[in-house]
Amino acid sequence: MSPSEKWRDQRSSLLFNGLSSRFDEMRDLLQQFADTGFTLPQDATWLNGMTEYAEAAIACGDPRFARLLFELLEPFAEQFSSAGGVTAEGPVANCLGGLATILGRYEDAERFFTLASSFATRYDARFFGAQTDLLWGQMLAQRGPSIEEQRVREFLDRALSVARAHGYGGAERRAVATLQQLSYEGARRRGTLPG
Repeated sequence: MSPSEKWRDQRSSLLFNGLSSRFDEMRDLLQQFADTGFTLPQDATWLNGMTEYAEAAIACGDPRFARLLFELLEPFAEQFSSAGGVTAEGPVANCLGGLATILGRYEDAERFFTLASSFATRYDARFFGAQTDLLWGQMLAQRGPSIEEQRVREFLDRALSVARAHGYGGAERRAVATLQQLSYEGARRRGTLPG
């Protein structure tokens, strides 16, 4: 098995089998990939592979991996990531918004989430719309108390509603967790945490 085939097998197994819960394995795989300079073969699956690594970097929230992935993917902001119709990772702009969030580049994140949301709306791509709303809501929550909590909740509630209606379990779990964290942070700021 060639090194590129090994990378693809590891990446596919990890990302398919548990993007939201295997952070140590994701970090190890991301570090191995970073050690190659984030190099994948320049073939028909390059964009697909890069967006999968970007999704792992977003899940881990680690700026060490986000910076170069952002730079590599930015020229493809208006593209849709797919491996020849076999898989669909969605609008590259969604990954760029998530990576920009990790890097604290919130205005860039807003711009990319707007682009991804427009794509999801135009093509009635509900899964990608829910994914964008989730990441957008998380970004707004991360920005802190200067952002109106109601605006954050609108994105997260919409992501949760669509996820529940269509059986997007991973998005549903992440939306619930983010809403719970938002409620906790709001109660802490207001001094109303239960004793």
